[in-house]
Amino acid sequence: MMYISFIDEGVYLEGTFTVNGNNITVDFGEADLVMTGTIRGDRITLDLDGVDVVYEKNDSFTFDPSRVPDVSRAPWDDPNLLLLPYGEHRFTEETYFRFVPNQYGTWEFSTSGSGDSDPVITIYDDNGNQIAYDDDGGDGYEAYLLLDLTGPVIVRVHFWGTPTTTYLSIELVGGLEGEVIPGVGGTVRVTGETDFIFIPSRSAVWEIITFDNGSYDPTLELYDSRGNMIEEDDDSGDGRNALIAMYLEEGETYRITAGFWGSSGGSSTYTLSVTLAPEIPSNGGTVVANGATGFSFTPGQSGSWVFETTNNGASDPRLFIYDSSGALIADDDDSGDGRNAFITINLDAGRTYSIAAAFWGSSEGSYDLNVTRG
Repeated sequence: MMYISFIDEGVYLEGTFTVNGNNITVDFGEADLVMTGTIRGDRITLDLDGVDVVYEKNDSFTFDPSRVPDVSRAPWDDPNLLLLPYGEHRFTEETYFRFVPNQYGTWEFSTSGSGDSDPVITIYDDNGNQIAYDDDGGDGYEAYLLLDLTGPVIVRVHFWGTPTTTYLSIELVGGLEGEVIPGVGGTVRVTGETDFIFIPSRSAVWEIITFDNGSYDPTLELYDSRGNMIEEDDDSGDGRNALIAMYLEEGETYRITAGFWGSSGGSSTYTLSVTLAPEIPSNGGTVVANGATGFSFTPGQSGSWVFETTNNGASDPRLFIYDSSGALIADDDDSGDGRNAFITINLDAGRTYSIAAAFWGSSEGSYDLNVTRG
C-alpha cells in the first residue's frame, strides 16, 4: 500500500501502485484519482496536474504542495532581474536570473557540489514560456542541460526539498561566431576569410553562392551549431565561384565560412548571397539552371523519379541530390545524352530533397533540368 498526505487540506488518501518496468501507476480507488509516473533509482516521479513531483521510494511518504514550482512568481518583466554572465555561480536558495549569451552556439548548464541537495534547472524565454528543464540529468541528483541559444533567456535554479548549496556552471561548448546574415537571407561583401552566422527563417533548401569575384577563387564551408562541417565547396558556381545548396532547418544556427582558394585572398573581395532555392512543383516539371543553381523538390508521390538535363549547348552539366538531412544520395555527370546528366532514384512523398545543378570544370552557361516520374 502507498499513503499520501495532502498537507494543505489534511486529507489522507490510501491507494495501491503497480510497476511495469520503469513505469508506475498509483490508483487511489474511492478517491477516483490515478497518478502515473516513473521509477528511477530510489525515486518515484509522479505527474500531478502536468507537474513532475519527486518522492523518495519507500512504504509511505508525505506530499507537500509547496514543493511544486510556482512559476507565477517568476519576475519576467522585472527590470532589476539579476544579470549573470557565463562561468560558475553559487546558489543557496531559489533564484531567477537573466543570461545573455555573448555569442550564438550550444551552451551547457550544469550543477555540481550539491551534496544532499537536489538542484533543478528551468529555462524560459523572455515571455515566460518554458523551453528547457532538467532535474537529475547530471551525476547523481545534479542537473544538466545542453541548449542552443541565439538570444537572452531567464534561468531558474531551484531545489527539490530543503535547499543547501549548489554551483551552476554555464559555458559555451559549441560556439559559433561571425557577422549575422538575416534569417530571410541577404547579400554581404566578403573581404578576406570571414565567418557569418545564419539562422533560417524557414525550413527549406537554401542557396549559398558567391559572385563578383573578379580573378579570385572563393570557397565556402557550412557548419552546424556544434561546429561540425556539413558541406564545403570551391568551384560549383559560375567560373571559379562557390555554391552550396542544402536543406536547412528553421531556427537552427549555422556558420558560413567564406574564404579563398590558395593565396588568392588577402585584401580581395567578392559578394556572398544567401537565398531560398526555387521550388520544383511536386508533380515534376522543367526548370532552367542558369549557372550553378539549387532547387528544392518535395514529391507528391513516392516511387521512381528521373532527373535529366537537356539543352546544355557546350556546357557539361552535373547534378547532386541531397536528402532532408543533407546527405548526398545521388550524383551524376555524363549518364545522359552527350555530356548531360541523368539520375533515376526512388524518393518518398512529402520529404524535401535538394538538387544542386552545377557544371563540370570550367564549362558554364545554362541548361534545362527535367523532373519526371520514372
